[in-house]
Amino acid sequence: MRKIAKNYFITLLTIGLLLPANLSTADELEPDNLQSIVEQIVPEILDETHVESSISIEINESTSNPVVSLGEDKTSSLISLELLGRSQIERLESGLTVAQNTNGDNGQLIQPLADGFRVINVTTDRSGPAEFKYQVHLPTGASLVEVFDSIQLRDINDDIIGSFKTPWARDAAGASIETWYEIDGDLITQKLKFTEKTQFPVVSDPYWGYLYHYGLGVWPATAWDKLHNCFNCYFPVVGAPSAFPSYGQLLPLRIPIPIFPMNMECKMGSVSTNPKNDFYAWQFNATKNHVDGLGSNIIFQLRINSLGSKELVVDAYIVKDFWGGNLEYANMAKSNWKTFAENLSNLP
Repeated sequence: MRKIAKNYFITLLTIGLLLPANLSTADELEPDNLQSIVEQIVPEILDETHVESSISIEINESTSNPVVSLGEDKTSSLISLELLGRSQIERLESGLTVAQNTNGDNGQLIQPLADGFRVINVTTDRSGPAEFKYQVHLPTGASLVEVFDSIQLRDINDDIIGSFKTPWARDAAGASIETWYEIDGDLITQKLKFTEKTQFPVVSDPYWGYLYHYGLGVWPATAWDKLHNCFNCYFPVVGAPSAFPSYGQLLPLRIPIPIFPMNMECKMGSVSTNPKNDFYAWQFNATKNHVDGLGSNIIFQLRINSLGSKELVVDAYIVKDFWGGNLEYANMAKSNWKTFAENLSNLP
């Protein structure tokens, strides 16, 4: 079994929580009550529900567990996620689907998104689960691969299909809870570490993020050398240093948009290289001043895909929603990273 580095996700917005009227954590949880808990702890996440999403949710006849799949029009339609330990599902008017155990004392919400889905875990009290398990049904030859704090899904040709973003957890007082993934073959377990200070209920598990592929006109090793010779000659964000960043270095990045300038301050994270396979990757971790919120991160990868094409892959996790919405923000980011790929390809 492999263990992904623990993530100390810091709260998006520090808020207090009052449980819904006439509900205590000792009560049997009705589906609407689960939604109410999530609404009060992470309301910004529920704003992303996309009722027109083409995800499907069915019960596995042999295990009685719910299985979530993307629609056939999605690239990753051959992938599905089975929620272990559940046996009941109920669709809510909000578009969410509740998956509960037979006792009804804890549950998960399946949330359709514009580009996929998210599973939101709810642990109602200290006696509830401190881990949630998912069986990933993969196409033949596909696998789960650790990339820093996230898990990428790669097909038989090592092409990236999608990813599970950095995990997070928040308690009823708005405090962050230590959480991490463990993977064993096609089984993913999200672990949570409760303390004496943890206030219940606890909500956990992210999904939102973007992953884009851009063609490169140079070999990854050449692009890597360019970035080490002059980082800000190619990286298209104001405030980037001239030298390739070192681990832990503060990067005062910003996007000087008129009226709404965006603070993109972050710190340099880990680097992973495999020159033999022409693979190079690094991670930026947002500070509390970053518009995405502390706990957000972005991973850049320079690699060769299964067709022999050179590419830049950008895989980001965004903590908080803000003006304009995450979808619009992702579109803006997509354009920016396209410029990054073009700079590496075309500039000397």
